[in-house]
Amino acid sequence: MGGEKIVIETPDKANAFYFAGQALAIKDSEPGYAPLEVANFLFGGGTLASRLGTRVRQKDGLSYGVASRFTADALDQNGAS
Repeated sequence: MGGEKIVIETPDKANAFYFAGQALAIKDSEPGYAPLEVANFLFGGGTLASRLGTRVRQKDGLSYGVASRFTADALDQNGAS
């Protein structure tokens, strides 16, 4: 599956929000859970002190806030990022 670039022009929306998510079939007891939790913390867990925050806010000056999130359920394969 390939990716694509989508440009959304919003010239009159200076204070707009953009949220994106991905459903994941994972439980918190599976072997892939811990690496995903660590990756989320490293890339976006600390908001502005994270790699995402450093890039998007400090380097590019694109936003006042940026964060990432990862969740996994204990009973069902119902995760999200």
